[in-house]
Order: sequence, then structure tokens, then C-alpha cells
Amino acid sequence: MANRLSQFKPVADAIVKLFHPHAEVVLHDIIDDTIAYIANPFSGRAVGDVSYLGLDPKEPSLKKDVLGPYEKADYKGQPIRSITAVLRNEDGNPIGILCINLDFSVLESALEILHKFVRSPDIDAIPEALFRKDWRDLIKLEIRSYLLETDKTLDMLDIKGRIALLKN
Repeated sequence: MANRLSQFKPVADAIVKLFHPHAEVVLHDIIDDTIAYIANPFSGRAVGDVSYLGLDPKEPSLKKDVLGPYEKADYKGQPIRSITAVLRNEDGNPIGILCINLDFSVLESALEILHKFVRSPDIDAIPEALFRKDWRDLIKLEIRSYLLETDKTLDMLDIKGRIALLKN
């Protein structure tokens, strides 16, 4: 690993340890355009590979400390959400970037399953005979309907929201 970026290796390892196996962290040395370190390399890249970033340390976008988050795709076309931190030397000049890549494919699959489960089209209408005399269940259903319409939870309603719920 390039000595100028070795101090950032524990940061990369810590991030991967927290989000394993869904995170890859890459330390790019922008001085020699190589991968100085990679933790949990699910992208198929390795230490010493060319970064193909071709970044000039004087690049205007490198004046920011953090770039992103932004979305991209992995080599299989799966969704990746990334964020980049600009790494600087003692003089404040960019020497590298730390890229955190999160594989969102598992989360998207889980979200799709949950959405199908929660919003199943096969749910029948409420059997009127079971609820016609239970005013408590009717009130709960009205509250639920209002919360779904407003995309809120009961805890999120302030006094105005609670008054609007009662008027509904």
C-alpha cells in the first residue's frame, strides 16, 4: 500500500466490518492512479490495479471533502450506493479518495418482498358482519386509512395533524 494512504486502512476495515458483507471500501491513490487498498473487494478489483480515475489533485470537485452519496451499478448490473471522501495530506492537498460502495441488491429484494407482503392484492374487504357493531375497530380502520393517506405514523402527528385526523 502506498505509504501516504496507510493511515486510512483502519477506517476502511472498520466500515467493512460494520456493514459486512454488503460494503466494499476502496482507497484510491490519485497521485499514481492506483488502488492502494481495498477491503471486502466484491467488485473484483485488487490492490495495485489501475483506478482509471485519472484525477488531477487540482480537480475542482476535489475541493469538497465528501462527494455523494450517488448511485451506480456493479459488474452484474446490481445497484450500488456510494459515497467518496477526499483524503488530504498535511498541507490540505488531495492525495487520495476513500470510496464506500454499498451493495443494495439484497435490500431491494427484501423491500420488494415486504412490499408484496404488506400490500397484497389478495386481501378481501372487511367482512361487514364481523365489524358492524364494533365501533372500536371501525375507528382503528379510519385512523389507519388516514395515516396511509398522509404517509405518517400516529407518533409523527403534531396537534394540527391530530385535529385533521379527527375531522377526517
